[in-house]
Amino acid sequence: MSKAPKEKIKLPNGCSYSPFVVVPHDWKTVKKITRPWYIFYRFFDPIHSPKGHPVMVRGMNGKKDVAARREATQLLYEHEVKELFEGKNPATGAESSTDPLAAGALDENAPLLAALQWAYENCGVDPVNTLPDIRSMMNYIPIAVNALGYGSLPIGMVKKRQVRHILDQCARIKFRIDPRSGKKINVSWSNDKFNKYRSYLMILFGELIEIEAMDMNPCLNLKKRKTVKKIRETPTQEQLQIIDKFLHDYYYTFWRFMHLFFHSGARVSEFMQLKVKDIRLDPNVQKFKRLIKKERTYVEKLTTIKDIARDLWAEQIEGAKPEDYVFSRGLVPGADPIRDDQINKRWLRLVKKRFGVTADFYSLKHLNSTQTKKRAGSAAAAEQNGHRTTDMVDTRYDVDREVNMHETLKGINNPLVGSNAHGLRAGSNCTTITLNGPLLPPPPPRICCKPCLIGSLEPLQYFTRSVAA
Repeated sequence: MSKAPKEKIKLPNGCSYSPFVVVPHDWKTVKKITRPWYIFYRFFDPIHSPKGHPVMVRGMNGKKDVAARREATQLLYEHEVKELFEGKNPATGAESSTDPLAAGALDENAPLLAALQWAYENCGVDPVNTLPDIRSMMNYIPIAVNALGYGSLPIGMVKKRQVRHILDQCARIKFRIDPRSGKKINVSWSNDKFNKYRSYLMILFGELIEIEAMDMNPCLNLKKRKTVKKIRETPTQEQLQIIDKFLHDYYYTFWRFMHLFFHSGARVSEFMQLKVKDIRLDPNVQKFKRLIKKERTYVEKLTTIKDIARDLWAEQIEGAKPEDYVFSRGLVPGADPIRDDQINKRWLRLVKKRFGVTADFYSLKHLNSTQTKKRAGSAAAAEQNGHRTTDMVDTRYDVDREVNMHETLKGINNPLVGSNAHGLRAGSNCTTITLNGPLLPPPPPRICCKPCLIGSLEPLQYFTRSVAA
């Protein structure tokens, strides 16, 4: 019997299987039937068969013609894959997904992978943004866990050391094979990704603590990696004029979204969750209700709609149903929300790559905060952004702060020596400074960037203290 390759294909229910091996290996080209055919693979259930349950599929041998048997093999192959992804479990004979908690197996003795899979399915995070990121992480965690031999490690025994080993092993993963398409996906690693995986694992372990499968979150004392905080760039007025005309003429819905976002003070993630019923355009109200998820307790906030943006809001929601999301597919109202990273992808494709702009889309929020602060003060900008104090506006969102501070620092006139330090003020009269010691020779002539100053300074007589031999 041929051994299946070691690389496993992950299933939605937390199980996995090895790639299929068809015997004979040349079944697609063989001209004559000389032996029984079969499909072989191993099925891995982290609870019932962590070492792998061998499976053979032999239903094609009733066909005596080579072409007919080849066709039957292909159909069986595809059918078996389909059933596995729909929840088939050859280890238990179950035809639906395994739920370790329902089976009463998810306690401190549950295997690490099964526990993490359950936590992922029950973590209750933002389903549009955070959950897909955790799902992406779960494509790599099982690879690292299995490489380290932690697949059957009881969840109650997982400590900081094992988590650090898992993250370090993730850094060694250079690519993975997409089980659906079979395509090779290259993988990169950075300190930012380390910190994100740490945060997501902390969420999953937190769910396991809630059901008393763990006593302590092993990520709590795991240090974050140092990252570089880059300078926030904003587009120039010349760039904005080009971007504005291009988007208005060729991608109007994105142009409209850009202006509504700029004047809102909201985050993109908050914008994506807005529903038509949250927009109030009555002149006596003229606000929209957003859900701020920055704090541990989510807060609903009514945010003012500027007069300059009111007509665009009215145009955006015209004819939409109250329960529709304001920005759905195509950035028009619809029944389903879209991920906020779609905005960054549009900005990258339509603006950054096309016009060579380096500023990201979120910089528009910083630009609006700066302009609002100039016109109405820090308190107004903080109110629009949903901040409790003005600190964030003054230190992070005001893009002119560094420029203004730079000009202030340039104008500070505090010489090192008195008010006429030599070399700092033209025409100063240098005097002889007497210290204990022999007289040194005059210094060599200085090369001055301003010829008019040469000869205007009298040579400074240098003395030094004598040093005992």
